[in-house]
Amino acid sequence: MGLHPARPSLTREAFIWLAVVILVTAARFFTRFRYSKLRADDGVMVLALCTYIMSVVGIYVFDGVISNINFASIQPSEAHQAGKQIGTLIILVETCTQTMLWAIKACFLIIFYRYEYAVTYRRVVQVLCIYVFLTYITVLVAFFGGWCRPISTIFKMKTDIPPDKMECVYWYHYFIIQIVCDLSSNLLIFLVPTVMLARTHLPLSKKLFAGCMFALAIFTIACSVVLKILALIDPSKPGWHLWTIRFLSSAMIVANALICFPLIRRLGWAGKRPMTSHSSRVPHLVLSSNRSEDWETALYQTRRRLTLILPDPEATQSEEITEKQDKALPVDGSAKEAGHKTLRTETHPQS
Repeated sequence: MGLHPARPSLTREAFIWLAVVILVTAARFFTRFRYSKLRADDGVMVLALCTYIMSVVGIYVFDGVISNINFASIQPSEAHQAGKQIGTLIILVETCTQTMLWAIKACFLIIFYRYEYAVTYRRVVQVLCIYVFLTYITVLVAFFGGWCRPISTIFKMKTDIPPDKMECVYWYHYFIIQIVCDLSSNLLIFLVPTVMLARTHLPLSKKLFAGCMFALAIFTIACSVVLKILALIDPSKPGWHLWTIRFLSSAMIVANALICFPLIRRLGWAGKRPMTSHSSRVPHLVLSSNRSEDWETALYQTRRRLTLILPDPEATQSEEITEKQDKALPVDGSAKEAGHKTLRTETHPQS
């Protein structure tokens, strides 16, 4: 059996989501190259992008195969070939999907661990990393070695699978394990930035941006719940194919848009940062977050700007020595005042 195009509705929406995700991911890497430098989470995001593309393409091919098979009148030879094709696509899509989802979780954890305000929460982030890794292993073990055994049963058509092996068709137990691991890790991951943001004072633009990201994250979790409900009700219906693409695409957009905030501020879409009380006293110390989101770079810029504000050490030392000498000489008040005026004129000549 050859490859067939998927349904028009899925084809249209799949390519739109794919284009948007690639555009947002490109904006993420442009932001890193332009305003900062590559980090460990960028390498993990490359893995997530590759597995995302493979998942979307696999779902597109899978939907085309399912939509063009007449299961009532299929021939035995065609059934064997179709079973192998469907089983291969299921393994490919499911493995890439879970790898992509947990790669995104790893990106968030790396960012939280590196974030300045997360110093007091690093032990919590470390424990959360262990939990996320264990949930990923649990999901893979449940898929490859759980209730569908042997796994080769997945390469057979539904009519050829014995009644005691129907787990390889409906995946009830696996879906329950997957949704518990996925939702629990997501809620714990988004709990960390919620606590950090509640204890920090951010400008209104950053709060609005963070609110949009949380809203999109909630939509991603909702897509995951709808996807699993549709899959549990009847996995043979193609409705869950489209929700899978929506779910994966939303997760990718959330993970990449978070890094694009410096670029958004540079384009002027997030407003200007208001002057704080400290910045009104020392305007040179205002950190421009559109230059870099990296706190090490910001600290380096602050140190450079401090050299423009602090007085010259040599001039200060010269004034202190002169004051000591003046105190040691028995001169009257008028002469001492004249000496100070002469010193100021020599040290800071008028232009």
